[in-house]
Formats: sequence, C-alpha cells, structure tokens
Amino acid sequence: MTPKEALEILYKGIAPNPTANNECIRLCKSALEKQIPKKLRVDDEGWLCCPKCDETFKLHNQYHEQNRYCGNCGQRIDWSEVNAKKGVIPNDR
Repeated sequence: MTPKEALEILYKGIAPNPTANNECIRLCKSALEKQIPKKLRVDDEGWLCCPKCDETFKLHNQYHEQNRYCGNCGQRIDWSEVNAKKGVIPNDR
C-alpha cells in the first residue's frame, strides 16, 4: 500500500478489505512514530547515529547545521543532550 492509498482510506473511512485496513493502520503508525523526537545514539566507533536507521552522515545539512529530521529515514531527532554537552543554544527553526 502506498501512502497515497492509505490517505484515501483515511479520508473515506472505508477500506476495501480488512487486510487493506490493517496495512493502512501500520503505515500511519509508522509515520506518526517518526514524528516523536528520539535521542541520537553513539555507535561502536563513537559516531552519532540516527536511533532508527543508524545513519551517521545525514544528520547535518550542507552548512553543518543540525537537521531536525534524519536525512535518510525521516526520524525526528532530539539534539538536546548533544547541545547540552556542547553548551549550544539550539536554533529552533
């Protein structure tokens, strides 16, 4: 099921069958879970990683600023611990 198909089911409130309804719920749940900020983790080599996909290099933009979301999987990132350790005042965009 595509996100577009899931949205159509949500707007109509009717799924063509129970399997489609379950798939729609699974897709929506996954999208909503990504919106909850999660703290970065540190990998075995000491790199900061996305807590969902383990991406290390797509956490900053081309200007080396912190992304609010992982550039690989879209997980919202909680930078509060990293910023507190560095003494950085976050630029809330």
